[in-house]
Amino acid sequence: MISCTIACSVVSQVRFNRTYEYWDGAGVPFSILETDSGYLTISAVLSQQGTNYLLFHSLDSLGGVILDQHIADTNYNYKIGFPNNLIRLKDGNYLLSCSRELRSDNTQVGLLIKLSPSLNILWSKEYPFESITWFGQIVEQDNSTVIVSGLTKKSAQNSQVLLAKVSANGDLLWNKSYGGYLTEVGWTVSNSTNGGAYIGGMIKQVNGIDADPYLLKVDSNGVLEWDTAFGSNSTDEAAMVITKPNGNALVATHYTDSTVIQ
Repeated sequence: MISCTIACSVVSQVRFNRTYEYWDGAGVPFSILETDSGYLTISAVLSQQGTNYLLFHSLDSLGGVILDQHIADTNYNYKIGFPNNLIRLKDGNYLLSCSRELRSDNTQVGLLIKLSPSLNILWSKEYPFESITWFGQIVEQDNSTVIVSGLTKKSAQNSQVLLAKVSANGDLLWNKSYGGYLTEVGWTVSNSTNGGAYIGGMIKQVNGIDADPYLLKVDSNGVLEWDTAFGSNSTDEAAMVITKPNGNALVATHYTDSTVIQ
């Protein structure tokens, strides 16, 4: 039995501090959203049988569990790649981006799951772009479409940044890959002006050790406008990006011994 603790505070005043126990494995909470009744969390749980599954907790305003929902299949491992992979849509429902790995051959597909406020699954759709597809962060756009960042991998060594756009019903509108220089990963995504997007990620050098933050900008059709790598002489980590009101990108990254805001 493994437990995790979730705390909520408002201007340094702790409203609650709760511990939640995972009876059949070790769980890691990745995202938390504020809801009309309280909060919604998503965790990845490693079961005692060795499989990874998803666990949603709907909490009241003081952290009490209202209901939960498991998504599990012994043939698959469910993987969550990055925080903020769970969003509340404009229609009041929720959308999760994650990946699902077939245990028999380790092929991996991107996965989007739409849930109602009562945690009923409205739809669940797979996106198998390459032998390994990993989904990261998601954002909703003005026309109720959704874009999701991530990576596609054709070999064990090299990967490319992935951006996919889907309709409100989860139908794939387009998917694009970027990079191809070395090993690139798309971690975060943020809406830019005119329906485009910024993608924050990481690019690794040939030796697979040295890494730099990687920032890309694409238009509303996913066409690359520009990309750039930056960082220090040390090994840097992935770029996390948000869009400022003036349309510029604000990027945060870090290297081995401090945090740098670009």
